[in-house]
Amino acid sequence: MAKSIQPNRPEDLTALKAAYAQAQAAVAQEEANLVRAKANLQEAAENARRYRWLVAQGAVSAQEADARETQSKVAAADVRNMEERVKASRFSAEQSQQRLSMGLTGGRSEDIAIAKAQKLEIEATIKQLQSQIDQTVIKAPCDGIVMKRHVHLGEIALNNKTMFEIVRDGRLELKAQVPEKDLLYVKEGQPVEMTGDSGKIFKGCVREISPLVEQETRLGTVRIDIDSCPDLKPGNFLRGEILIGKENVATLPTSCVTYKGNRPLVYQVEESQGGSRARMLYVQLGARDGAFVQVLNGLKAGDMVVERGGGFLKDGDPVRVLTGNAQSQP
Repeated sequence: MAKSIQPNRPEDLTALKAAYAQAQAAVAQEEANLVRAKANLQEAAENARRYRWLVAQGAVSAQEADARETQSKVAAADVRNMEERVKASRFSAEQSQQRLSMGLTGGRSEDIAIAKAQKLEIEATIKQLQSQIDQTVIKAPCDGIVMKRHVHLGEIALNNKTMFEIVRDGRLELKAQVPEKDLLYVKEGQPVEMTGDSGKIFKGCVREISPLVEQETRLGTVRIDIDSCPDLKPGNFLRGEILIGKENVATLPTSCVTYKGNRPLVYQVEESQGGSRARMLYVQLGARDGAFVQVLNGLKAGDMVVERGGGFLKDGDPVRVLTGNAQSQP
């Protein structure tokens, strides 16, 4: 395209000038040939006319007159041929002149436009080929360690097929299954404590909460980033507790709770004139934490309840309070 816009080099201009001069010389030569052919035609035509008169006078034979007529026709054909050659040489000279003008001043606007269009087309082709080359190279979105390989040399790659699994930047995550009712309390960024079979505690935080709950299990997936720890390997099993916050709540030892018709209940110790008696109360329970369970409704802080043996009591049974260890028994 630069050659179409800018003038040619001096050596190119010299060649263009020589070609133009040669074309002009060829025009002059062809024009001279045309003049000679026209003279020959005039002479042949005059001879043919004279021989026709001589035939009429009986001075020459008709065969000789026909020969002169043929020469006249051949001369006419030569003239037409020379005229076409003159036109062709003039056209060639005009083209040489145009090339010389373009070499001196640069390309025409339409030639420049065509060159620019060709340049854009070539650049688009290069980009297309580069894109096809890039698609033959598999690049991971980040640094990491390849843990699994699902494809092998010679296989056909599919868009929806996983090729490799990597540990991104050496990081590990826990993919935890959380009950649907507990997902409401889980938030991104909450701290998590995890323990393995060895009993060692690992720290982490909630990174992502799946928006989908499995219909069969009613469990949602929570992804937890684990702080760097060389003791953990991909595939290890961990149990985790998401720390959603701290709150003062009423709790009971789980040994205080018995069930009747799948309903939890406790026996509250009431003082009366006749002594202490056990009064049956249905309670509403909440979260469990080891040996303790949260009481949502049915009791208030400071109420005395039977800790052990509640399964053998009936409502109103007398009990004896053991003040030494703050326990009650039937």
